[in-house]
Amino acid sequence: MIPYSFPYFGPFIFKAQINNQQVEEIKKLCIKDKTKDHSRKLAGHIKEEYEIDSNRYHQVMTPYLDTYCEGYEKFYDKKFKGTGLTTKQVWVNFMKAGEYNPPHHHGGCRFSSVVFLDVPPQIKKEADAFHGTSHPPGSIEFVVHIGDVQEYIACYRHFPQKGDALIFPANVTHTVYPFQCKATRVSVAANYLTI
Repeated sequence: MIPYSFPYFGPFIFKAQINNQQVEEIKKLCIKDKTKDHSRKLAGHIKEEYEIDSNRYHQVMTPYLDTYCEGYEKFYDKKFKGTGLTTKQVWVNFMKAGEYNPPHHHGGCRFSSVVFLDVPPQIKKEADAFHGTSHPPGSIEFVVHIGDVQEYIACYRHFPQKGDALIFPANVTHTVYPFQCKATRVSVAANYLTI
């Protein structure tokens, strides 16, 4: 066999698993408060999206944000500009049947994340039974457009589990596919600035 290597290429999308205690800590922040309705400021076709306390969220996520910065330096083989990340804004998504996020990216920040707090088993069952050619219901997809390039992996698809945390550059286009079962999936999205 011929030894070979290949370079990292594309945006750095970080995936980690937060533990159950951290999931529960973040869930305590996710109160449905109509005075904090955030849905009109977002791209999603999701009725229940509410701002949550960014300082308390940041306290839970700090180890993951620090690790993202370390991974960034390894992935890009260059120093991270700044000393870390600060949380700009955070919101919870209570996603129900038929709701979705169209392709979008986040503005006014440098990085973004999503943490999945509750992924009901009915959604996984629906995804497993899916037989189409697109991505399965309930999955999140990251896409990079560079024109008509042959032999190029232009997307990363992920079907989430409870506790999954994804951190990525805010300008990476992403979308969340709808599911049809009667269930509510809870996720938290956040935007970050460098410090």
